[in-house]
Amino acid sequence: MKIVIDAMGGDNAPFEIVKGVCMAASSYPTVEFVLLGDESSINNCFKDFEKPTNVCIIHTNSFVTMEDDPMVITKEKNDSSMAIGLNMLKNDECDGFLSAGSTGALHVGSTIIVRKIKGIRRSAIASMIPFEKPILLLDSGANTDVTEDILNQWAILGSVYMNKMYGVENVR
Repeated sequence: MKIVIDAMGGDNAPFEIVKGVCMAASSYPTVEFVLLGDESSINNCFKDFEKPTNVCIIHTNSFVTMEDDPMVITKEKNDSSMAIGLNMLKNDECDGFLSAGSTGALHVGSTIIVRKIKGIRRSAIASMIPFEKPILLLDSGANTDVTEDILNQWAILGSVYMNKMYGVENVR
């Protein structure tokens, strides 16, 4: 399995991202972790952590900031760590892509670059709530105009996710 991570997105990046990837890499030694971003900045983080053998770095020339317009991912910053990661996902070059960066840019990029599932009109941001029995909160973003058709699609997506990932048989 190959997981690609936008090392430049999020608070205190790339340090906190590298720290998390090092923790994950030691727990999952058979998973290949690929950090995307400024190679020298990422390598500087390995002064504080030993670089695991299952972690590699791919240099990118730019990254999406929290201040950027979300559409920047498809135009001016299509060479960013986020855009490259989404393109790798689209082209089946990895099994998953993670970014703690701009939610708006990630949502736009996911929709335009990776594309939605055929028949799904609008994607939803999902958050796991870590109770004893896990709960998936769908539409934890800022949608203000949602139809019953979209709510029904999200219910199906959430139901399938909870069944496949957590074995929940009677999702409600």
